[in-house]
Amino acid sequence: MFILSALLNNFESAPDWLRGALFIGLFGVYEPLCMTLGGTIGNRIRKIQVRQHKDESKRINIFQSYIRFFVKVLLGWLSFITIHMNNQKRALHDLASGSVLIQKK
Repeated sequence: MFILSALLNNFESAPDWLRGALFIGLFGVYEPLCMTLGGTIGNRIRKIQVRQHKDESKRINIFQSYIRFFVKVLLGWLSFITIHMNNQKRALHDLASGSVLIQKK
């Protein structure tokens, strides 16, 4: 987002609709796409990966990734409350999408 914002600031006449479309596109594509690849940049820095709950050796698919994303966006921080309510420490968006976060070795 910062890079796109900096690039658009170089153009005086960049329309607001373009800025909005890029923001929504980046917001709605970045996390789900990264999740199918194992995690976001932040996940990689923290050395955690998103995997399928049933088989932790497999990545989640794009459908699971969007379910995870939308539940997390709709419920916000409430989704994280369930981390302390189950033995596997899975958030509600992980339960809904069949995903789990694992520590990379």
